[in-house]
Amino acid sequence: MFTDRTVSAQAAAPAVNPNPVLELAAAARTVTRHARDTTDQTPLLYVLGLPATTHPLPETGEPATMTSTGNLSAHQSIALSMHADGASEQAIRETTGLTETELSDLIADKVLELPRADPSATPVIDVPFTAIRLISFGYLHLPTGPDGCPVPPAADRVEDVRDRLRDPAAARDILDLDGLNPRVQDIVLATPGARELLANLTGYAALPAGPRRIAIGCAGGKHRASGLTELLARELRARGRQVDVEHLHVHLPRVLKQSDPGTRASA
Repeated sequence: MFTDRTVSAQAAAPAVNPNPVLELAAAARTVTRHARDTTDQTPLLYVLGLPATTHPLPETGEPATMTSTGNLSAHQSIALSMHADGASEQAIRETTGLTETELSDLIADKVLELPRADPSATPVIDVPFTAIRLISFGYLHLPTGPDGCPVPPAADRVEDVRDRLRDPAAARDILDLDGLNPRVQDIVLATPGARELLANLTGYAALPAGPRRIAIGCAGGKHRASGLTELLARELRARGRQVDVEHLHVHLPRVLKQSDPGTRASA
């Protein structure tokens, strides 16, 4: 293969200059991803001599779900890893020990990249005794009034996203999921106009004489409405607001569009 002995010797023994910091971080990431829970995760990292306090965010996942890097705790890193894999918030909290607020802040900062208010400059929403109720629904499941039009739930604001946000049901890998799933929420948020609508709804809820009920509806109530409702609830809770969420139709099967009953469904 080589005619020159010097070249062959160099090829047989290439120079290797490992970076111990990066190697330890990579090892810690691997252990973190396979840890059963925080009870055995931290001692395992300690016994192996790996960093358990902070290490870089796992360099995996699609750009859409891993949008920023930085030093995170091992618990935060495994939470983001589980979120990228589609785990439920309850499962993530039980595994990592993060509180609901800590997990909401982490996802908002590292995954959704939503703007966060400066606590020193902007006061937190101060409504200690009044909860806001968020309702998701599907227009195709509603009763109709005398005029034949669907009658949405009573609310201070009813947001119809049927024409405003593209139907994510076209993504076949989420057809059997609903808006409670983090992957569906990510897809809904990535829809053109979704971030602006979420910011608008968040600002509306923060008005001095703010609403007590906001209803969000799409065609079937399974993807867009429920996903956006969950995202809005997370934002409001991160700002100190007490939120009650009700999904009227998220549990129902997808509704086939009458115009194309053989192939398409509404969500």
